Amino acid sequence: MAFVSKEDFDSVINTIFEKRQDKEKPLWTRQRIEEAIKMIEEFKAAGTLGKSRTSKQYYYGNKYDVMDDGMRKCLILKQKSDVDPVVEIPSSEEFHRILCEFHQSTGHGGRDKLLHSLKSKYFIPFLVIGEFLKLCRVCRSKRNFPKMGILVRPIISSDGQFSPERPSESPEGNYVATFEPVSSIKSENENSSSSIPTLTCATLEPSSRPAKRKEPEDTALTPDVLLSVNEGFSRPQMLEDRFDIFGKNVAVKLRDLPKQQRIICEKLINDALYAAEMGSLTIDHTLSKAAISMFNNSQS
Repeated sequence: MAFVSKEDFDSVINTIFEKRQDKEKPLWTRQRIEEAIKMIEEFKAAGTLGKSRTSKQYYYGNKYDVMDDGMRKCLILKQKSDVDPVVEIPSSEEFHRILCEFHQSTGHGGRDKLLHSLKSKYFIPFLVIGEFLKLCRVCRSKRNFPKMGILVRPIISSDGQFSPERPSESPEGNYVATFEPVSSIKSENENSSSSIPTLTCATLEPSSRPAKRKEPEDTALTPDVLLSVNEGFSRPQMLEDRFDIFGKNVAVKLRDLPKQQRIICEKLINDALYAAEMGSLTIDHTLSKAAISMFNNSQS
């Protein structure tokens, strides 16, 4: 026996499309497909013979095409390129056979698997596929199959009141839920003479895993800080010699001088360095007042 009754399927589909016939396009019946094939052939013949075409011929000729496999003519979606798949538009009388075949090949995998297997071969409305899956007996038995549940056993007092057990809290304040099949609890309830129902909810136990502490934002290392630290370790350290120390000493003293005195001092230092580079500097060279007064006169 088929997992979807053809009579029930055809009845549901026809009822749905009859109600929306005024607003939506009708089903692709055999008669409508034959009319569309005829319109497409007339559309192609009119172009060859130079005849005028009707708007209906334009509609079918630009949107659909005809494929002849030697045994029958099939209506297909018009291909935009040669690599596009050939998608046939089957008649509504073939919906049941095609859907049963592809749905069984997917192992009753559901809507997405069925759509994926059909999209490159047949064009069937999404509404038809949805109604087919609703009528599938195998899929309905899967949905109705009992699933695993979680529950907690309440503490029943002598007066018939109950209070749920409070789980012991771990030092970190974390809990983890434990699960138990509902079927096992049902069997225990059937053997029990108590008429008080079992409360179904989640039980909690202390977690053995410590809580993950969130690092404060102000103490978190940013990528810029990590990059600068990495560069500091990777850069070779240079030891200072006496020239570096002497230069720093001169720089500290120059910063404390007035502007005019600093300019004069920089000129004299540069003159001494120039004479030394040229090889004319001797031990007899001294700083004379004439040189300083000459510089002051040139500034004035």
